[in-house]
Amino acid sequence: MISKQALEEFKEIWRKENPGQDIDDATAMDQAVALLTLMDTVYRPVKKEWFEKYKDEVDEENSEDKGGVK
Repeated sequence: MISKQALEEFKEIWRKENPGQDIDDATAMDQAVALLTLMDTVYRPVKKEWFEKYKDEVDEENSEDKGGVK
């Protein structure tokens, strides 16, 4: 459940994104919860150790001579 204030903020964003359209509280709640669920599923913070490993791999790959002309 989201707060009344958060719901009103969501509805305001909805109105800006969909000019001339309004959204009732029940639909806004459903849409807001769906968005939060999606964000929770998709967004996972990157651990610093993962980032460091990735950065090292990219640096190593970029420093290898591929025989191309730069």
